[in-house]
Amino acid sequence: MGDAMEISYNDLSAFETGWHDGIHWLDDIEQWSMNYEKRCMVPDDSNHLTANETTAILLWDLPESWIPAGRQVLSALMDDRLRNAMMYDSPPSWLQTSIDWALAFRKYLLKYAALPRPYFMAAEFLSKKPNKNGRYYRLVYESEPWYHENNWKTRNTLQSWMKWLSGKPIPDGKNYQPEGYLIPEIGPKNLNGKGKQEFEATRTKLKKQSRGGCPFVSAN
Repeated sequence: MGDAMEISYNDLSAFETGWHDGIHWLDDIEQWSMNYEKRCMVPDDSNHLTANETTAILLWDLPESWIPAGRQVLSALMDDRLRNAMMYDSPPSWLQTSIDWALAFRKYLLKYAALPRPYFMAAEFLSKKPNKNGRYYRLVYESEPWYHENNWKTRNTLQSWMKWLSGKPIPDGKNYQPEGYLIPEIGPKNLNGKGKQEFEATRTKLKKQSRGGCPFVSAN
């Protein structure tokens, strides 16, 4: 995928000599990533704005009076470097400790007490096949029902009823593009319909290139 995106590996420490195997390559990537974070993940107003918009989506269903507490919980889920870069205040120590213990308990509960989930019970958030419009659609939505089909089933789920009772939007067949989506069209409204020629050119180029196989097959 990195090769297809024309990402350069020049900055990796073993670029000149090559990697012994996939683990060596991953370790090199990880070290580069950590160095990049230390150098570039710093406080900035644009980070704070992005964090606020993301937080608003995550706390969409909370009552207004619970929003401050929800922000503290989200802050507790960040590591120190991310929290500092997003210019968020540190949560109370008791809250941080409580969440750390809760996550640790959940980890061991899932590891030792949860049975493997059969494939037919797997959580699905997006359709695997296109609908009658030749488009894909969402099966679950968290805030606004973008790309959510409008039918009796989608309007009468527990989620939809909870949204409706709290005054939040539900699938109505008019807004949020209920007809579905296509990957090349997703993005800001002012760019809708643009870039199709570039997309097709890139897809044609990638199809002509070989893919698959181990990239370290010739490594010593």
